[in-house]
Amino acid sequence: MENHGTKICPDGWGENCDEHSQMTGCAKSPRHCGGGARVINMTPHPVNILDQTGAEIVSFPSAGQVRLQMATVDVGYINKIRLTKTVYGEPEGLPERRPGTYCIVSQMVKSALPDRKDLLVPSEVVRDDSGRIIGCRSLGR
Repeated sequence: MENHGTKICPDGWGENCDEHSQMTGCAKSPRHCGGGARVINMTPHPVNILDQTGAEIVSFPSAGQVRLQMATVDVGYINKIRLTKTVYGEPEGLPERRPGTYCIVSQMVKSALPDRKDLLVPSEVVRDDSGRIIGCRSLGR
């Protein structure tokens, strides 16, 4: 798979994915190709998509970071220990929805915004021998 900017096509057509879609009818199967969908990584680190052998298929560099507003609220006490709850609010730094564009975000951001079908999260995480995350095998919806 090639990565020309952030437009991707699993058949290596890169920015010519629209031509590929017309030639193969792939636009009728967006699950396969996404018709040259734009993917923007809104996490603070690169997201590397790896195949089953661990080889890199594509890497999405960070284009910014989405954070959720948060506040700590008192909810009571146990044995004189204050109990609190974190309440999450609106996202900061999340681009507006655009047709054909998907954003990679953290699971926390995706969970806070269940109506945003354009949000993706790294899935099937791959770690090295030291336990450090080196990539993932897929993007989750």
